Amino acid sequence: MDKASLLGQLGVDSTRFARLAAQTGECPDVVVPACAPMTARELVRHVGSVHRLVTAWVGDGRRPMTWASCPGPGEELLTWSRQGATALLETLDGRSPEEPCATWSAADRTVGFWIRRMAQETAVHRVDLAQALGRPWTVDADLAADGVDEALNLWLGTRLGERVEASGRTTRLLGSGADGGTVVDRRVRPLAEMVEYGDGEGPADAVVSGPVDALWSWVWGRADDEHPVQVEGDEVAALELRALLARAQQ
Repeated sequence: MDKASLLGQLGVDSTRFARLAAQTGECPDVVVPACAPMTARELVRHVGSVHRLVTAWVGDGRRPMTWASCPGPGEELLTWSRQGATALLETLDGRSPEEPCATWSAADRTVGFWIRRMAQETAVHRVDLAQALGRPWTVDADLAADGVDEALNLWLGTRLGERVEASGRTTRLLGSGADGGTVVDRRVRPLAEMVEYGDGEGPADAVVSGPVDALWSWVWGRADDEHPVQVEGDEVAALELRALLARAQQ
């Protein structure tokens, strides 16, 4: 997914998040299912904080030692959150994706890293808020496919280091687009000290498949009854991969 499209999705999901946040007025303490015991109010505060952190990170060239974790005196939470999203979009839109920038990834030290990361972060938490409020949701197919890739490569591939501690079972991930065609086809084999990757057909103990937005929700731990995936073969292998992703995404 190109960086312009990711930036566009960041804008779309920031707007959707703000609309959902405005609906939490009567139930600010409703629990966010995927982030329990976090409440809707706390999630709005978290997203606003992350947007501000990354804005400062990109602007200053390094991770801030301190960052705004809540509105200041006299500031209203929803306005504060929207202002954080606006500042982030303006900062990222004003820079080239290829511009060098400090990040937490050794493999990608560009502004493009943050465009992608914030597009996925905002989409995930927009879905969190929709689930907390019982609202329907979907995710753009291209963004969902990119999010599966990010979950595997950036999170699973870097956050566990050599302490993967897995069995060596292989799980194949298959995601389909609106026309039924395959848009994601990845094989993942977590071992004791590393994760092995493959694409397309090949040996697999389990297959997790479904519409690409459902697959996206599964790899990010947001699967629900409206977005089911199908697991074929060794269910333990699929559960092991999901547990490893959860560890990596903490």
